Amino acid sequence: MFSGKKPFVVAVSLLSLLGFAPYANSAHAKAAQELVWESDVDKVMEEGRHLNKYVLADVYTTWCVPCKKMDKTTFEDAGLRSFLNDHFVCLKVNAEDKGAGEKFAENNKVGMFPTSLVFTPQGKLLGKVTGFKTAEQFRNDLDALLQRAQ
Repeated sequence: MFSGKKPFVVAVSLLSLLGFAPYANSAHAKAAQELVWESDVDKVMEEGRHLNKYVLADVYTTWCVPCKKMDKTTFEDAGLRSFLNDHFVCLKVNAEDKGAGEKFAENNKVGMFPTSLVFTPQGKLLGKVTGFKTAEQFRNDLDALLQRAQ
């Protein structure tokens, strides 16, 4: 009855109409999955308090190869992005910006990169995740920190 790519096109079209395909409401779905990184520490901490969400601070340097790899792989994982959006307000901090980022890294005793700091909604440092992590490893480390907070 169908030949070539037609069955696939028909199936995707039907699933899209039903809302199951990744193409359904793609602009909305993409926006919901975007991971927004803020750069203003005070703003993010206030937003965490206001939304009652944890704060995840990704502390990096421009020369850090594992930091760049995490940006391109770990933080691009759809499942991790969804988890982070649900539970965190996210902050990117350049530890060598000769300003607020450097002071933030020093105040939180960041000595290796990448380091992700997790703060409670009230702004208390809960813990650190250091070094390159896959999405699954990163999620597991964050889950362990969050369980400690409960």
